[in-house]
Amino acid sequence: MSNQGKQNNGVKAVYEDQYLVFLQNIGIYDKITKGEIKCKFCGKLVTLENLASVFPESNTIKVVCDTPKCIADMN
Repeated sequence: MSNQGKQNNGVKAVYEDQYLVFLQNIGIYDKITKGEIKCKFCGKLVTLENLASVFPESNTIKVVCDTPKCIADMN
């Protein structure tokens, strides 16, 4: 059976030691450290300490804070 045309929806992960580099590479590190990014689900300000996840949506990068409800909403 061919995998051609099938989308890979596997989980993507970033090693902890590359986390900050990843955020810089996708262009949101400075925005997070300047307090310019809010959680997609609750609108809470996202910091490096409460950032739970990052994902693409409609050609933009969305972030999720670490509150249990927001993590559940993301899933």
